[in-house]
This record gives sequence, C-alpha cells and structure tokens, in this order.
Amino acid sequence: MQKGWLWLELVLMSVVVSTQNFNMRNRNELDLIIDDQSFLSAQNSVNKRLFLKLDFNFTAEEILALFDSVETIFSSWESLKILEDESLKKELGKQLDLGIALFRKCKTFFDYLYSQLKRVLATPRHSTCVYTSELLDKDVYTAQMKYLMSAWAKVSASWDVDQVKADVGKMSIIYDVIHRFNQLAENWAENLYHILNIWEELNENKFPEHLNGLLNLLPCLQSSQPEAYKIINCDSDTTSLFCDIDAIYPETTKKYIVQKPINYENIELMFHPKIFLVKNEDGEFTFLNCSFTDPKLGVQSALPICYETEYNENCLSALARKDNSKSIEHCEFHFADPELGHQLKDNGILVEGTEVIAQIGENLVPIKPPIVIYTSEKVILTSKNPPRKITFPGLIPVVEQYILTSRLSTSQIALMQKRVYWDNIYVHLDYKLFIFCVLIILHIFNFCISCSGLRNRGKNRKVIYVDKTTNFLRKPSKKRRKRNFRENESLL
Repeated sequence: MQKGWLWLELVLMSVVVSTQNFNMRNRNELDLIIDDQSFLSAQNSVNKRLFLKLDFNFTAEEILALFDSVETIFSSWESLKILEDESLKKELGKQLDLGIALFRKCKTFFDYLYSQLKRVLATPRHSTCVYTSELLDKDVYTAQMKYLMSAWAKVSASWDVDQVKADVGKMSIIYDVIHRFNQLAENWAENLYHILNIWEELNENKFPEHLNGLLNLLPCLQSSQPEAYKIINCDSDTTSLFCDIDAIYPETTKKYIVQKPINYENIELMFHPKIFLVKNEDGEFTFLNCSFTDPKLGVQSALPICYETEYNENCLSALARKDNSKSIEHCEFHFADPELGHQLKDNGILVEGTEVIAQIGENLVPIKPPIVIYTSEKVILTSKNPPRKITFPGLIPVVEQYILTSRLSTSQIALMQKRVYWDNIYVHLDYKLFIFCVLIILHIFNFCISCSGLRNRGKNRKVIYVDKTTNFLRKPSKKRRKRNFRENESLL
C-alpha cells in the first residue's frame, strides 16, 4: 500500500515539475468549428467537341492467316516423333495446351470485333480536334508471329527420342518454343481483352478511363485540361471505330475553406452526409452540396461540383456570429469519436478527446482539450483508450507560439450532452415496441383496479332477506343462519 502511494506521489511530482516550465500564452478563441483544408469547386461547365478514331489497320483475312500459322505449329507439335516416347510425352505432351486454348479464344475475340464493323465507309468528320490511335497494330502482331515461327523452325521433325535425350541443346530449343508459344498467347489474350473492354465501353457511351491521359496530350486540349469526357455517339465502318466526344471544362472555379467541427467530450456538430459547412473567399459561411458527378451532363468530374444549399439557416447564422448558445439551440449534434490529433491548414495541431495527454517538447500541457497548439517544438499526443501515440514535428518558421483554448462554458457543454442524449433516444426509439409496452401497462393497471373492486365488493356484502309479511328487508335470525349452514353442509 505504501509503495502504491509512493508511486502516485512521484507521478504527481513529475507532472508538477513538467508543468512548472510551461509558460505558453493562451487565447480563448475556440468555438464549435475551425478552419481546416481548402479546396476548389467547379461551378459551371463548358464543352469542346473532339473526334476519336481507333483503327484496325489490317484485315480479317490477315488476322486469320496468323491463327492458321498457330494451328500449323500446334498440329506439327502433336505429330513429333519424340512424343511417341512415354517419358517425353508425359514431360512435353501437354505443354502447349494452355497456349493453344488462349490462341483459339483470341480468334473468337477477333471474329466478334470484325463482325461488329460495318461494311460501309463512314462520313468524313471535319473536326479541328482529332485523336487517332491503332487498336490493332499489324506490324506488332506480324513481328511477334515471325519471332515464334523462327523458334519453331529450329525444331526438326526428324529428331528421334535418343537424340533429344542425349542433346541438351535440342531440349533447350524445344523448351524455348514452349515458352514463346505460351507467352505470346498470354500477351495476345491480355491485349485483346483490353481492346474488347474499350469497344464495349465506347459502344455503351462510357468513356474508358485509361484514354483520359492520352486525350489530354492533344494540342487542342493542352491549354486547359478537361475535367471529364462525355461520349456523344459512337459508330464504325470497315476499318475503324470512331466517336464524337465532348471535353468538359469548368467555366469558373471557387475556393472554399472547410469548417471542421470541434469535438467536445465525444460530441460534435452533425450535418447531412453530402452537405459541407464552408467559408468562401469573402469570409462568408455557407452550406454546400457537393458531388463528383455533373448533374446536368451525368459524367464524373475531377473537381467536386458544388452548389450552395439552404440547410438549417438558424444554425448557419448562429455559427457565423460565433454565438455558441444559439448554435447549441439550433444546430444538430451527435456522438463521435475524436481524432487523436489533426493538423490544420495553418499547421496548428488540433487536440481533441477526453483521455489525451499533450506534450510540447519535454513539457506536459496542463490544459483540457479541445485545444490548438502552435509551436516550433515537436508535439506528442498520447491516448489511453485506445492506446495510441502520435508525434507532430515543430513548425518552421513560427511567428508566434501560443495555444487556442475553448470559449464554451461547462454548462454549454452539458447542454450539448443533454441534447444529444435525448435526440439519440428519440432517433432509436422503436414506436411499435413503445405502443405495445404502453398497452401492456394499461392492461395490468386495469386488471389491478378490477381485482381491487371485486375484493371490496365481496368484503362489504351482507346476506339479507325480505320479510314476506311486511315486504321489508331484514337480517336473518340466528336459527335461520344455522339451518342454512346445515343445508349447505349436506349439499357438500
């Protein structure tokens, strides 16, 4: 027991010593929100039309000739004398099966693509912004097939089993053919799968994302990079797939500063998931509804597209005036786990949480969060539950070192907690269960009243008789009561 008290005294002494050296100036300026990161928002969009042309620069007959060469290699492979040997057949016989399956699948892809091409030439486009590319490069496919054929030409059909087993060089040639055959099949399958995805997306009026960087290189678009592309129409002729595309630019942009809610004992401001509280360049507060999809054009945008929206005007007005009492009255709050530490745009360190220990250099900060620290020394934040630790480097250069502390009073924080508590009960209240419980209570109450009435009624009842001569009520005589008892006893 004495050891426990001794340890506690040592801890308290270390805290006192470390806080005695703490002499940083405080500013009582924190409210319910604080400036965080800034961002650009697109306001209105303008379009520029461009023409995309993807060429198949060799015919279906030329493609068919390549696959005929593949089938020739495979059939010649199966007829090799060396595969008559059981050991070599077991080792080599199935080595080209995966490759030939992929080649045949590629041929199916080619047949489909060429079946989609129209048999008439397209009307020439007269656009000043054109991007042309080759979906199928004849030179590449032809060179790859020649490379495979050159390897296969080194294999002789006259080789017998003994020659191959005795000659390491011949076995190396055979394995080189296997490797080239299967590798080329995988490359063609991957390339054609990629081409097929482009084809399908364009025909569904969806813009392939990997074309974004390629189109941005066009000289006609380099003056200002588009935010998005929208497919207007796609068509084909005998040799090409082509599309009319709109490049979409933001006509104007605005800069906003996001307002971050400050967490007070696991409670902070709450807004709609798609609504943000921001400050514009004029210092005015407003609510924004933001999305990365242009509602007019239906395309994805690199910049968020934001529109001012009317949302809880009383709350907005109170926050703009920094009237914390009115803000607590009109705004919505919820329970939220605070960040251990958050670096703001001005490099201040926002410290939140009920079990956080802040340390500047070697000195503990004897101020209850939330606080914002500006210092040239490193800041160490430690949390007990859950156990976490984070270190922020000091700010260089720092004009002034100080700490922002909260302006909210204890009673205002308690009022926030009370509001969130009852709002939380109201939101999670099951009305059907509540009505059911009320009805059960009413039934129990009614049953108790009924039982009480019957008891009193039985307790106060007296047996009376009517005198036949006088027709008046009278109490039965003692003799009559005894006779009634005997009669009742005999009946039992």
